[in-house]
Amino acid sequence: MDAATQNNDDRSMSKHLSTIRSLAKTRDFEGILEQLKPLREQHPKHPELLIWQARAHLHLRRVDHAKETVAEGDRHGLSMPAWLHIKIRLALATGLRHEAVALGRVLCAREAFPLNNLGGLLLDNAQRLEDWQSLRLFAQKVLANDKKDRNALRHFYEAEIQIARETIALDDIETMVFQRDGHPDHLVALELFCTILCKRPQDVHPLIERAKQRWPDAEQIDHLTQKLDVFFDLSNPPFPASALGGRVPLDIPELAQHTHAIEGMANKPVQISPIRPSNTLLLTCLHSHKAIVLFDRYAAALGCTAVYPVDPDGYYCSTGLAGFATGYTETVTKLDTLLRKMGPDHRLAIIGSSGGALAALNFAVDLAPERLVLFGPATCVDPAFQAEIGDKRRPATLEKMARRVPLDLRNPINRLQHSPPKRTKLIYAGNNSIDEKHAALLNDLPNLNVQAQADVTQHDIASYLARKGKMLSFLQGALFDQPEASLQT
Repeated sequence: MDAATQNNDDRSMSKHLSTIRSLAKTRDFEGILEQLKPLREQHPKHPELLIWQARAHLHLRRVDHAKETVAEGDRHGLSMPAWLHIKIRLALATGLRHEAVALGRVLCAREAFPLNNLGGLLLDNAQRLEDWQSLRLFAQKVLANDKKDRNALRHFYEAEIQIARETIALDDIETMVFQRDGHPDHLVALELFCTILCKRPQDVHPLIERAKQRWPDAEQIDHLTQKLDVFFDLSNPPFPASALGGRVPLDIPELAQHTHAIEGMANKPVQISPIRPSNTLLLTCLHSHKAIVLFDRYAAALGCTAVYPVDPDGYYCSTGLAGFATGYTETVTKLDTLLRKMGPDHRLAIIGSSGGALAALNFAVDLAPERLVLFGPATCVDPAFQAEIGDKRRPATLEKMARRVPLDLRNPINRLQHSPPKRTKLIYAGNNSIDEKHAALLNDLPNLNVQAQADVTQHDIASYLARKGKMLSFLQGALFDQPEASLQT
């Protein structure tokens, strides 16, 4: 090929790539694939064409086609950073988080760690995997570009504390926070030291006072003290999940058995679990303290921080939570404040089981969760409805609620239909006629997915799923849309 022909080909390819980039700006990925068809036939090994083809398939969620394209590119020996970015996105799309993080380490070795949203995904996945060495490495790469990146700073200090959790002392945290070029954003190290290692308020008070003297007007100090107040008031010493007694559920992964979980409510009306890496917060309304011990193992396996309200008066939170708030309205206000302090950018999922589902339904109206997950829910506490369906469970509870609780809180369906969650997942015992009739009240709720467990009569469907080793898979599907049959536990 002479020089003139080569130049013409180069100009033509440059024009085609410019067109493809323009289509990408309008997110016309079908148009990109149409544009690529003749070009790929003429230039089957052209790296940019392979990259754009894989990228378009991933955007269109055609994972199998993306796999084929990636395999083709690998056969042609592609290994530049842009190609590794594609492979990372494919690994994440197929649930291969370990592979994605390993590729992120390769990019770090090449001084090519992505500083866009892909870098953020790598940070999040290293955290979810509790791969603290990778998390620290990724955070260092981001901070080398912007030393005030708050997200990377939080990830860096979490990794530092987790790596040295057996030996790290308050003196080490003092050095981190008050380093020579320090900034009040470094107070996140003190927050994480407390929440990860469950330190007492008196342990860290001197450092907070020193921070006030050094940065008297820093808003970060107010944020720190608010978060620590919440944590110290509503948390208890955590235990390894495997040390909580009773049989460990079949579907709890070995790794998760060594993560920390809580041992019931410790006489607190609201309790928070250990702080965990997922950006999903769980507000979990269960029917007993024993159920909380079991469920928090699943929350630990999912990497989700969980908040557990329990009403000792037996009104399913509809009259308030003694020791936390007076009345339902104040309870909702204080829970909303608590959840926002814990994670202002987190997605909220509300979970309810049996009678606790009544609290979950009411909270779902007022706290606007992204997900609502219900196990064998009691959806209505109304004497006429109970008599109609033959529901004779807990008559004393129903009687006192009918006397004291307004109907719109005892039968929250109408309120929920006017303010529904983005998605609701409901599962109940398919061979239990009372549970079926309670579940049927939710049939008109938008974006509802109902699963009747065939041939099961046991009302406590959550315990049934745990006993059968199916709970973790169900929660992954309900909370994160992973196909239940393909889950890796």
